[in-house]
Amino acid sequence: MSALEINDKLDIYLKGLCPNPEDVELYLVMMEATFKAKEGDRELQLSKFKSQLTNHEASVPKFD
Repeated sequence: MSALEINDKLDIYLKGLCPNPEDVELYLVMMEATFKAKEGDRELQLSKFKSQLTNHEASVPKFD
């Protein structure tokens, strides 16, 4: 097999590895939704922790 034939076969193979633009778009939308869902959870947890910290600080006696 010549180098040109090998290059052609490799080119065909590599082109087969490229995803369809529709698949890429769907994947990006799914990743964005997942990221936003996790960010929302993070914000909720952070808010709860801040509230707990504030309550704890208010209940701890102060020694001046």
